[in-house]
Amino acid sequence: RRTCWLVTRGWGRQALTSGLGRGLLRSLMSAPDRPRGGLDLFRLETPGLTFSYWAAVGLFTLAFFVTPYLPLIDYHQHVALGAIMHRLFDPAAPEHALYDVNYITYNGGFHVFVALLSYVLPPFHAGRVVMATYPLLFGLAALAIVREAERPRWYAFLALPICYSHGMAWGFANWNLTLPVAVIAVTWFMRYARGERAMLPRLLVASMFCAYGHVLAMLCLCAGMGVVQLSRVMELGPTWRSRLSRLIATPLPVMPGVLWCVF
Repeated sequence: RRTCWLVTRGWGRQALTSGLGRGLLRSLMSAPDRPRGGLDLFRLETPGLTFSYWAAVGLFTLAFFVTPYLPLIDYHQHVALGAIMHRLFDPAAPEHALYDVNYITYNGGFHVFVALLSYVLPPFHAGRVVMATYPLLFGLAALAIVREAERPRWYAFLALPICYSHGMAWGFANWNLTLPVAVIAVTWFMRYARGERAMLPRLLVASMFCAYGHVLAMLCLCAGMGVVQLSRVMELGPTWRSRLSRLIATPLPVMPGVLWCVF
């Protein structure tokens, strides 16, 4: 019988494929089935991996609250714009003499969230709370994409360093808020492409969220959908003409967001 052996100094040989080691190795190296349910999305292969993953995400999130000044370059001007927008919600605010709000935009989601949250928190803290949702959303998005791609869940660990990427260091608030939603929307499109038509309303809402949050996040959503369709191009139809027509129709579920960005 074939078995996999690991030689360790001082301990001799230990079979990784026997007993507990075999079950652990199998669970880590093979993609699990895709059971449906809200809690399944939060789980990895083992309770230990699940705890470690969300503990890392929690530490990333906590980092936004342990420093008195977030060292993110553009972040502070975004918070200032959100604070001004909050004051402009009051028709009697003197800021109306200097500023006007353009709600028809495609890079304003963060400012709207900060302005609304400023009813219960000072803008300084409201911006911190909104920004801190990024590691949580991105951790969820990473797990969602490996689940729908039928890959081992622990692959999501490899995506966590992106939580403190170049975009975060520069404080690109709208981009950071919207990118995880775009990734999650790609997983909804994967399910939609497999025949789950109930995903269509989710895609429509996600496309508008991405379009209002950041135009590049909307571009990432469309690119991700294109990659999904190209990976299964042979399943799109019996002839190349039918496959090409299906590829061209790929953006239709998110067309409201596309049109918002264009016009």
